[in-house]
Order: sequence, then structure tokens, then C-alpha cells
Amino acid sequence: MNRKRHPGHLDDQRSRVEVLASIRAIAGFGRLEVGPRIDVDTSQPPDLDVVLRQIRRALAHTSAED
Repeated sequence: MNRKRHPGHLDDQRSRVEVLASIRAIAGFGRLEVGPRIDVDTSQPPDLDVVLRQIRRALAHTSAED
């Protein structure tokens, strides 16, 4: 764990093993299938213009279904 999560997760009250087990359990739930999903690779700074286009396209698709 190289990055610090929000203090609301109370990670400082649990061991590293407990935190990792919790994260793995949540990851096991899989993806929420509630509408269009936008995947953003954050291993490098994302191209925000591309991300915004994807968001606009998803919103237009969602509002067209209403």
C-alpha cells in the first residue's frame, strides 16, 4: 500500500493484512452494471479531453434512454 486512503476508511485501526483482505473482498463483488462505464487508465496522467468526450457520450446515451 503505497498511497494513503481517506481517513474515513479507518485503516489506521486495522492491520495491513486486514486492510488488504477488505479491499480484496470488495473487489470480488465485480463491476456494477448500472449504465455506461468509463474506464480510465491512471497509471499515467490521462488525456482529459478523451475522458470528457467519453463522459459526454455516456451522458447523451443515458439521457436518450429516458
